[in-house]
Amino acid sequence: GVMLWTIFTIFQDFYEVNFLAWLRTLDVTPLAQFAPSVIRNYVIIVVVCAVFTFLYLLRLRPESAEEPSEPGRRNRWAKQAVMLGFFACLLAGWPIWITNLHFELLFPFDRFPLMTMLPTSILVAGLLGLVSSNRKRLKNAFFYLSVIVMTLLVSLSAGSQYMQRQFYRQEWLAQKAYFWQIVWRIPAMQPGTALLTSELPFTYYSDNSLMAPLNWIYAPGLQKSSSGDIYPMPYLLYNLESRLGKELASLETGQNIFYPNRIASFTGSTSQAGVLFYDPPRCVKVVDPGIDRYLPVKPLYINEALPLSRLDLILPSSSSEAPISAEESLRTLLGAEPEHGWCYYFEKAELYRQLEDWANVAAAGDQALRIQKEFTQKNISELLPFIEGYAFTGQWNKARKLSLQAFQTWDKMQYILCDVWGKIAQYSNQTAPVDAQGQSTIQEMLDKFQCP
Repeated sequence: GVMLWTIFTIFQDFYEVNFLAWLRTLDVTPLAQFAPSVIRNYVIIVVVCAVFTFLYLLRLRPESAEEPSEPGRRNRWAKQAVMLGFFACLLAGWPIWITNLHFELLFPFDRFPLMTMLPTSILVAGLLGLVSSNRKRLKNAFFYLSVIVMTLLVSLSAGSQYMQRQFYRQEWLAQKAYFWQIVWRIPAMQPGTALLTSELPFTYYSDNSLMAPLNWIYAPGLQKSSSGDIYPMPYLLYNLESRLGKELASLETGQNIFYPNRIASFTGSTSQAGVLFYDPPRCVKVVDPGIDRYLPVKPLYINEALPLSRLDLILPSSSSEAPISAEESLRTLLGAEPEHGWCYYFEKAELYRQLEDWANVAAAGDQALRIQKEFTQKNISELLPFIEGYAFTGQWNKARKLSLQAFQTWDKMQYILCDVWGKIAQYSNQTAPVDAQGQSTIQEMLDKFQCP
């Protein structure tokens, strides 16, 4: 069984890296996610490479295609190239096959074909050489065919490399946005905190790839333990999608979390955790168990983990003992702070809401609502902290307007709007009574959303 699997895998991988990989360059549908400037640059790269490659290959044409050559030597080099490329591909693949892995054109296995790039190029060149060596009988038709095929391979491959560059650039920008939004929302946190998340929107980064920058940001003075060479990590980013049921048994309170990561390790518990997710175009969302139970469109396992989220682990500022703040660490790590847009004001409003600093929540709302933000069913819930901020500062018309906008955008916001306005009503009853306009607005909203 193992031998048959290996033989099948070898043939499948040989086809994938030597033929299917070239055909993949014809797929330009991923360009649709990029800006028009990227599409324009792609076209320019492909056209320019095609022109120069075609002109260069034409110069390789013999002065007389009809000139006879020595018998047996006309295509000897092409046959040798095919044989060399074939056996080199088989030889290069054995480190993968003996470990029960296989070549694939998807991340992370698409790194394996790097070792077959040279053999594949030799094999393809040999095959095209065999075709073009028959040009005498068909009046150069095969020669020109091989030139056209080679031109397409080179130019589309150049375009594919440019496209891959854009994928990695896009991921880098997304990672920067991710960490800046986390720092805006979480200026500091208690050591030993595990951040539970799910469905990370990254292709090339997993939670174990993001643990190091998380600790560099919040614990820049990390030192080795006194008992050995292990670095105890004070913070953990844990992807429930891949860890739950394996390293983490369940989402019950008090579950131990131990994660060794090469020379560093984290020891903690689900009793000391925060829950967050990042689902663009939504901003990073730290889940509040007191008000987010009815938050629509939560990623996998976030709803089950919601009771574990402890906002008290989030500190409004770094301690005086910290060498530098998280923002300064992040600036050193990833460069300048991005321009303050919608997500900046949303994260700050969420932080001020946690601290019940309603004046600053409302002030953040005034700044955020100046931005021409396109709301959809996915991100309309980001109006919620501003609704509370305006209500608790007596700006009832603004709170009412945003509430109706949220409900009109998506009627499933009804349940969480009921929670928000129920909280506003309860808060108003426990503190100084609100004015007549406030009482009227609260009752109107509770009736509008059919709150119990």
